[in-house]
Parts: sequence; C-alpha cells; structure tokens
Amino acid sequence: FFHQVRGGDERALLPLWERYFPRLMGLAGRVLSNRPQRMASAEDAVQEALVSFWRRTQAGEFAEVSHRDHLWQLLAQFTVYKVHH
Repeated sequence: FFHQVRGGDERALLPLWERYFPRLMGLAGRVLSNRPQRMASAEDAVQEALVSFWRRTQAGEFAEVSHRDHLWQLLAQFTVYKVHH
C-alpha cells in the first residue's frame, strides 16, 4: 500500500493508520511514561507524526522507503520527535 501513499491515493491513509497507530501509541506511551497526561499527549504525538509523514510523502520525500521495516523506523522517528516537541 505504500506505493499508493506515494501516489497520493488518500484511501491508503486508512490502512497506514490501522497498521501503525497501535504500535506507535505503544512507543509514544513508553517515551512519555514518566510525564503527566501521557495518553492524551501520546495520541496527539502519533496523530501529528502520521499526518506529517503523509504530507511529506505527498511532497515527494521518502522515495527510498522500500519495505515495511524501513517504514516502521521512519514512523517511529517521527513519533519520538513529536513526543519530545
């Protein structure tokens, strides 16, 4: 489905969201584990990470992403960045 994301097919956003949102929430929750109101912050960070990734992909970035593991690493980096900012 990633080729659909790169191609601008908005229907690809839902599978991306469904596949990675739960894992990214777990990651964000672990990063925020010692902070108050961590679940709301975790959800906000993951949503922002996925939207940022989507927009940047639409702008032609990340052409080098070729497999699921690389995509996960990229989404995890976006999420950790959003959690800290």
